[in-house]
Amino acid sequence: VILASGIVLSGNFSRALALTVSFPKLRLRHTNLNLISLENLIFSQLF
Repeated sequence: VILASGIVLSGNFSRALALTVSFPKLRLRHTNLNLISLENLIFSQLF
């Protein structure tokens, strides 16, 4: 379960990172806030 969750987490992070890179710099700050929310959501599901 932990391994599967790690794979999902890595996949979501890679996807979010790719989206972040493709966004204009003006949206970078907003995207970072979304990433933090996404990470909090994922970790709250894991623990």
